[in-house]
Amino acid sequence: MACFPGSSGSPLFYIEPKSYIYAEDNKLKIGEKREKIFFMGILYSGPTLKKDGQIVFENTPKVQVDLMINLGNVIGSSTMLDIENSFLDMIKDKI
Repeated sequence: MACFPGSSGSPLFYIEPKSYIYAEDNKLKIGEKREKIFFMGILYSGPTLKKDGQIVFENTPKVQVDLMINLGNVIGSSTMLDIENSFLDMIKDKI
């Protein structure tokens, strides 16, 4: 998915397409509506590409520029449940 600066914290969902292969009989089902939406996780960061450029002065300084490559890292939904359970374990004596 395309990710841009400022989109961290966005939820990531997967919606099953209208065409799919049914697991029980391995047949392609076309146009049948399935009301399934899956929460996949939360976008939290993205990798950058390092690029060196040059500005020529007397001392020729080096300039480094970070370029976004519009990919994102996601904290998966199962990891988020683990974090929630750990947090609840930490505070269970306090509530």
